[in-house]
Amino acid sequence: MGLKGCAFHWAQAVLRKVKDVGLQTTYERREGVHDLIRKLLALPFLPGPHIPRAFDCLLDKAEGNTAQMRPLFEYVENQWIESTLWSESEWSVYKQTVRTNNDTEGKLIINLHIAT
Repeated sequence: MGLKGCAFHWAQAVLRKVKDVGLQTTYERREGVHDLIRKLLALPFLPGPHIPRAFDCLLDKAEGNTAQMRPLFEYVENQWIESTLWSESEWSVYKQTVRTNNDTEGKLIINLHIAT
């Protein structure tokens, strides 16, 4: 079994960055850049080879928005799109029946608890 991404942890990482750059209130109120951030959060649901092109389209739309969008998109580009650790196909959850690893984490925690 190869390395696969987790949609939950992807969204958690991106939303953490949304908060860090000061866009959390705007996002939660469904104002301004909300739709653009939602589309950014949906990238892992695309087939891996389609992700860079979709990201570039979103980046073009973000250019005309707030200055706070720049560090958010730089983060996604540096950490995920241009990553040398994993390819888009590895963190894409397209056509995966299990899209998170939360069940695995839960079993690990239970096993660790039982063992102690």
